[in-house]
Amino acid sequence: MNNNDSGQSLVKKYRPLAVAAGIGSILGSGIIVGLSATITVWQSGLGLTNGQVGIISSALTFAIAIGALLAGQITHTFGLVHSFNWLNLIYAIGALICVFSNSYWMLLIGVIVTGLASGADLPISLTVVSHDSPDETTSASLVSSTQIFWQIGVFMSYVCAFIVSKMSGASGARVVFTILAIFALITWLWRSLSAKFRTFHQDGEKRWAEREKEEHVTEKVSIKTVFTGSNKSKFMGFFFSILI
Repeated sequence: MNNNDSGQSLVKKYRPLAVAAGIGSILGSGIIVGLSATITVWQSGLGLTNGQVGIISSALTFAIAIGALLAGQITHTFGLVHSFNWLNLIYAIGALICVFSNSYWMLLIGVIVTGLASGADLPISLTVVSHDSPDETTSASLVSSTQIFWQIGVFMSYVCAFIVSKMSGASGARVVFTILAIFALITWLWRSLSAKFRTFHQDGEKRWAEREKEEHVTEKVSIKTVFTGSNKSKFMGFFFSILI
């Protein structure tokens, strides 16, 4: 088997991890587009003022930004893999708060919780893919493949919002957020319970430990090293491409 075949085999082997990380991008774009497409429905169903609508929309934007900024601290406190596994449960809780909201404040809290989890998940997911990949070539291929998931989330949210647009009150918006919550719960279970992912994480830890021992360095892969290390231009490009 030549190097090209070997590389393709590794990419295929680790593809499920990239998909699991990519679903985080679907959820990220899904909450942004889902809220923007249904905010007038929420306004009508809950009797929100124009000012409250503006605050909710702004709160989501700021929550996502804050979540992304706190990603490094989150992984430092709870660990990279645990953060990767559990953030989607928090996302689902936030989305379900929105589903059952009957007031402005309840919807606002749900949006903030969902936004924080979504903002933190994107950089953490990219870091996990980089951490677990067996080599730089595989890592680059897998990380770049996650970009398409952001666009998938945008498309799915618009389709769902269109389908439920004729429903009365806030029912249509609740359906959209229910779909997001279900996706998040499925992703949480997949990331947490997959034996294959557990093996990838363990192998990744071993590789980094051996690399540190060989090179006599102490720096591990982290949010910071992914976006400030020797390959920062590659990962920053992928990150901003997904956001855009």
